[in-house]
Amino acid sequence: MQGGWQVHIEEIENIGYDSQNREFVDRAEVSIEHAFKLYPWEWMMEESFGEHVIACPTQWFEPPWKMLLSNKAILPVLWKRYPNHPNLLPAYFENEKPTASFQYMYIKKPILGREGANIQLSGTFSDTLVDGSHQMPEYDGDGYVYQEYAPLPNFQGKHPVIGSWIIGDEPAGIGIREDQTIITGNGSHFVPHYFVN
Repeated sequence: MQGGWQVHIEEIENIGYDSQNREFVDRAEVSIEHAFKLYPWEWMMEESFGEHVIACPTQWFEPPWKMLLSNKAILPVLWKRYPNHPNLLPAYFENEKPTASFQYMYIKKPILGREGANIQLSGTFSDTLVDGSHQMPEYDGDGYVYQEYAPLPNFQGKHPVIGSWIIGDEPAGIGIREDQTIITGNGSHFVPHYFVN
């Protein structure tokens, strides 16, 4: 709204698909031109209207291709394709029995997890949950990946993580999340930044 957009908030249960006009509509059956959603893509694709997401005229924020990047299965795929790349950590699928491959501790992450849920720190901590991780049954049914642990810096008891956005080959912005635990969750502090040329 601060950016000048006319905003209408709608519960996800009230969003429908108009098959005659081939468009998503709100509760009043008004066409949805732009939608910013927090509902996970993998859940949306399982809905009866999920097959229409790609072909409909609605512009989604975040776009459907983000399903690939939010899926932790991309981590072992990238590691297998680019082993020892300086921007990657060793990562393996659950069925690959990878624990002997890690030099240090490792993290067990649900493939379709969100916001720090169901993450376990293993190795010398023998699969104990780290304070701050929380269990969410809906993130537990699609398997796990294992990734080598890289310790976060500690600034006065807070552990920051930087998320970066790149458009083409150019940096477009960063977000910094930090928490008092080494697992950032949905209650972590967040500060956005953007770059101006």
